[in-house]
Amino acid sequence: MRKILVLFLIVFTSNQVFTQVKFEKEIRVKERDVPGVALRFVDKLEFPKKVKWFKEIGLDRISYEAKTKKMGQWYSIEFSADGTFEDLEIVIEPNEIPDASYKRIISYFNEKHEKFSIEKIQIQYSGNHTLNYFLSSGPVVDLIIRYEIVLSSKVEGAYILLEELFDNEGNFLNSSRIILERSDNIVY
Repeated sequence: MRKILVLFLIVFTSNQVFTQVKFEKEIRVKERDVPGVALRFVDKLEFPKKVKWFKEIGLDRISYEAKTKKMGQWYSIEFSADGTFEDLEIVIEPNEIPDASYKRIISYFNEKHEKFSIEKIQIQYSGNHTLNYFLSSGPVVDLIIRYEIVLSSKVEGAYILLEELFDNEGNFLNSSRIILERSDNIVY
């Protein structure tokens, strides 16, 4: 019986070995519920529009996210539960990715996905000097730039949502399957 169970798990998970599962539930929160260090970080960026704060509850973590719009672009800034900066993301169009990087990304999609549709692209900035980069007030030596792409992909006859991450050169880093609704019940 144990051998059958192990075999079942291997076969069942073989297509998902390299894909993590991502579930996030966003809950709108007030500024007073956000760690002070995160508030100060966002205040320094002096966004002209109101910043909306969200608490994200994932499968294994809690984080805070600030969302706003500046000069026609949507910004999303993520912090850990204690307010430590994680990354700043801006929604972009495909033509805002350097040609060579975008070609590499599309080539990866064509190779790995039966059919796909890009739903959203974000440029992601992280590293210790990200704030300096956006304030143009200091070194940006360790600025990390990545592209986070949400796509609908056909897998075994059904469409699923994936979030795939690429480095600045368009090299694949990782993939997460997006679960839109979490259920603690067994679904038959």
